[in-house]
Amino acid sequence: MSEIAETYIHNNTDILNRKDGYLMIIFSFSFIDYILLHNYNKV
Repeated sequence: MSEIAETYIHNNTDILNRKDGYLMIIFSFSFIDYILLHNYNKV
């Protein structure tokens, strides 16, 4: 799980570095998606 999280964060950071203006929006939605996917896989 830690590897997935690291990869996910790394990919998001790469995107955020390119699109500075959408930093908060992208991170928020990405984080929500990560939580939803994690909870879904748990079930």
